Amino acid sequence: MVRVKQILFNIVGNALKFTQQGMVSIYLSALSAAKGGDVRVMFSISDTGIGIPDDKFKDLFQPFSQVDGSYTRAHQGAGLGLVIVRRLVALMGGNIDVESVVGQGTTVHVVLPFALSADDDTELDAIVSLPGETRYAQKNHAKNSPQSTEGY
Repeated sequence: MVRVKQILFNIVGNALKFTQQGMVSIYLSALSAAKGGDVRVMFSISDTGIGIPDDKFKDLFQPFSQVDGSYTRAHQGAGLGLVIVRRLVALMGGNIDVESVVGQGTTVHVVLPFALSADDDTELDAIVSLPGETRYAQKNHAKNSPQSTEGY
């Protein structure tokens, strides 16, 4: 669970950092079982932030790379968050996909497998019976007004 927390912490942190106005949402979706019988869960983190230009996608998962590489950029960071996310997702046997439109926002999809033991049959039934998409949390940002939260 520590790896999942780190993955979500980094992705949600980026979404909040690049969303001045609008919202950040986290969705969980139960997917069909993988070949080994593992339960697969898709985490989708969406924001209404600045988006990522097409020409920057090739460097998105490169160390120390940022969309705005200038010294006077508005958003600080070392450029390692998504590199760490990609490595953790790979170590867990999952995959990651990014969709983005400049000026409209970004959605990051992470699919991770979770092995269940025979004792976990009840949990498996609960996970598989989840609706196709479940809102987990949502945070609204309004410029020049107090931040509000929904779904917590």
